[in-house]
Amino acid sequence: MMKYMVKDMVIAKLKEINEKAVSGHEGQRVITRLYYTSMDGTRQFVEDFTPYTTGDYFTEELKNALANGTTLTTKQQLELNQFVIEGTLE
Repeated sequence: MMKYMVKDMVIAKLKEINEKAVSGHEGQRVITRLYYTSMDGTRQFVEDFTPYTTGDYFTEELKNALANGTTLTTKQQLELNQFVIEGTLE
């Protein structure tokens, strides 16, 4: 992979990883926070909690906050933190 990446490329890669994991692709796990090195050389990350937005993983309050782009309360942030699964693109 490229040494430096554009955020949009990383978002697309994270979605691809999670689609494979959800569909049962062998050896693939869900990642909710993916780290990468940006074009300016800094370490950044993107997040995707989509695999957990269906079903009974999140409370309705957290689902609504995520869907509406609302700033999370401390309680909601603590709930979300339980689902942070990190990965890195090299």
